Amino acid sequence: MWGESDTRLMKVEWVKKDADEMPFARDLAERKARLLAESDAVVVMPGGAGTLDEGIEVPELRKHGLYDDPVVLLNTAGFHDGLILQLRRMDEQGLMPCPLESWSSPLSRPPAHTPRWRSALERMAKS
Repeated sequence: MWGESDTRLMKVEWVKKDADEMPFARDLAERKARLLAESDAVVVMPGGAGTLDEGIEVPELRKHGLYDDPVVLLNTAGFHDGLILQLRRMDEQGLMPCPLESWSSPLSRPPAHTPRWRSALERMAKS
């Protein structure tokens, strides 16, 4: 698990104590760039606007060939139902750079060990 904090916006006492790593970033843009650059996979869990911002950048990055790792939109208790509906509507109207299913797997439970996830988990174990 990788936690990340912004030195100006996040108080040290809010930092997750059991994260494997806790790098600090100068600002939110650097935080997001590092999160995606240093990850082998992304799970967008139920969260706030920052979590949504980090996850929603993926389709644009995919369009430009800048991010190809697995992504899961973890839809626990239907938390992301409205977002999934909106993303599909945007795709139907030609407003998304790529369809939801081409960049994310919306799941109601954590992902099973598919070959792509198994490969990501193996890479993580080696690092």
